[in-house]
Amino acid sequence: MKKAIIEKLSETRTRYTFSDPTTLGGELIVDVTKCEPDNTSRHSLPRLWQKGGYIERLLENYWNVETFAYDDKGGCWGKFNPQIIPGKNKINFDWMLEATEENKRKLLDAVCALAY
Repeated sequence: MKKAIIEKLSETRTRYTFSDPTTLGGELIVDVTKCEPDNTSRHSLPRLWQKGGYIERLLENYWNVETFAYDDKGGCWGKFNPQIIPGKNKINFDWMLEATEENKRKLLDAVCALAY
């Protein structure tokens, strides 16, 4: 992972700001949020994902990634997010990972690989 400024925005959300220019030409901000759904509800996202065959086992928690990639003109794009299939705006379930520190690192490494 490239060097980043790390800000704890809340108990479950952390922001990583990478000042090195991405392939778009500007900085990259990545927010990583730990999600802890109520899986006792039949409407919890992990339960729906499992029921739909998108994931094999029910996730008790997972990471959600949001990316804010700036271009050299100041425009902001939600690019370089491994959890989103490029061009389809659909979830890439291969990257819906349990909320461990190791998995957060994997996600941030994947963002950097896409961005740089």
